[in-house]
Amino acid sequence: MITRGIVFGAIGFAIAYYLERQLASGVSDMRRYDRLRAMSGEQPFLKEQFGHVAGVLTSMLGQQTSSKGFLGSIAADIVRYAKLTTM
Repeated sequence: MITRGIVFGAIGFAIAYYLERQLASGVSDMRRYDRLRAMSGEQPFLKEQFGHVAGVLTSMLGQQTSSKGFLGSIAADIVRYAKLTTM
């Protein structure tokens, strides 16, 4: 029983160490890439990607709510539930 705990603990530690090393190297690479983008006048990579995703989600949500699709009906249900709970 104790041996099993030690083995699983060691495996968990090895996985955590590996993921931390991958994250650390990825962060330094991303910083280097952002410095290159800044030299060419572009905004940071993650900020640009977040802007694209936010734009897509906003347009999708706008289309769904205007046409009363599935997301529009969910949004209407949430608003109706919120009004009921505040009464």
